[in-house]
Amino acid sequence: MLELLHYLSEKPRRVVITTHWNPDGDAVGSSLGWAHFLRSKGHVVRVVWPNAPSKNLEWIPGVGSSLCLTAESQTIEVQEVISQADTVFALDYNTFSRVGESLQTVLERFDGTTVLIDHHQQPDPHFSIVCSDTKKGSTSEMIYDLIAAEGAVHSLSSDAATCLLTGIITDSGQFRFPSTQPATFRAAAALVERGAEPEFIHQSLFDSSSVSKMHLWGRAMANMSFQEGGKVAVLALSSQDNQECGYNKGDTEGLVNQGLAVQGVQVSAFFREEEQGVKISFRSKGKVNVNDFSREHFQGGGHANAAGGFFQGSLAQALQKFAKHASELFFLILLTILPLACSPAPSDAREIPQKTAEEQQEAWIQQHRDQLTSERKILNQFAADKGWKPEKSGMGWMRQLFEMGNGAPIQNNERVVLVGRATDLKGRVFYSFPAHKPWELTVGKDNAGEVGLHQALLVSKRGDSLVLILPAHLAHGVAGDLNKIPPMSPVVYYLRIRY
Repeated sequence: MLELLHYLSEKPRRVVITTHWNPDGDAVGSSLGWAHFLRSKGHVVRVVWPNAPSKNLEWIPGVGSSLCLTAESQTIEVQEVISQADTVFALDYNTFSRVGESLQTVLERFDGTTVLIDHHQQPDPHFSIVCSDTKKGSTSEMIYDLIAAEGAVHSLSSDAATCLLTGIITDSGQFRFPSTQPATFRAAAALVERGAEPEFIHQSLFDSSSVSKMHLWGRAMANMSFQEGGKVAVLALSSQDNQECGYNKGDTEGLVNQGLAVQGVQVSAFFREEEQGVKISFRSKGKVNVNDFSREHFQGGGHANAAGGFFQGSLAQALQKFAKHASELFFLILLTILPLACSPAPSDAREIPQKTAEEQQEAWIQQHRDQLTSERKILNQFAADKGWKPEKSGMGWMRQLFEMGNGAPIQNNERVVLVGRATDLKGRVFYSFPAHKPWELTVGKDNAGEVGLHQALLVSKRGDSLVLILPAHLAHGVAGDLNKIPPMSPVVYYLRIRY
């Protein structure tokens, strides 16, 4: 955060702010709130949508003005604006693949400063500056935090405050999602003091529904079904439903939340059939992680309790696949209960034949071999599911090189600077070291990092971008790191090695 504020204070910048495909309330609110603020500070700013926001967001201050461009319909102008910029912001998304193919190509060719401000998991480490906070409920709240850190909340216009409060309200589920913290309410209060009107925002978002929206919601809820003993609610709209009810973009925003209103429901899933396939939204309560589930089965992701996905096929096929895997949503919770429930009752140790020391040692060695074999299969499957073909070392670590650097090979006792993150196999972040706060270590010498990390760095070059997969015994083994990494945990490093 401080690196970004220093960068912006150096001189006026030519800025382009981008957000994800089908921009929602937080995407639009954070982008325009940040744009209004940066303009007030003397920066030249344009906002680029991949495609137009839905009609229910057109009232937000700045939408439809000359401040904004739409890549889908203004391709040439967008290319020119980005080519003239020195800074591109990525707001409310974590990788350029989220902006649609045409805009993605333009952004990947951009050679200026790229800045990520986002609250989703697994941020791409290849941005010049990364501001990522997965504990925040919205990108709009992160933008507010940046402005507050600058000591400039008092200078916010009512338009900027309205934009940011809109993003906070929509992505917090009107302040009811678990990510809503005391700081969220403090930010909202400050934005109201700067001129945002909660009643107007709420009416504009939730009390101005079209007839088509009401018909679609009615049809979906009338046909709501339940699975897993009533713990899962399923809502669905076919392409025929959309056509008969006159679907307009944005009509189904928030519909997925209705399933959670039913007593006993812990997960709500909404499926909407489109021409290219089926768009899916998931919401959950408590510890049920729909982010992991969506990543594994529906090419998606998002947050632990709110995620999206997509299925290439028909609505019937998507629903069939979901029904097949729905029980997995509760599997991790059950794992924490089953070891206690299934533990054998204490018995007299004299009734159990005692093994000799040699037998016990052999049994332990065989158990260790079995664990290593099982883990190796899991890691191989993890890489295969990602479509990777990693280099495999004799020690057990795997290395997938995405971009080869032009720097010198790394040697023992050399200092390296790393940007990226360390995660588990589900993408949960153990540690993050963004561009403004990188990780420095001496290869082969520092106690920092795992032995597998040091081994892999010794076959890498400065400038490399790579993913490193470490089995547990080359990570932190049976003890974990006594902090964030649990015992016997494989670790996945997403890294860029600085020159």
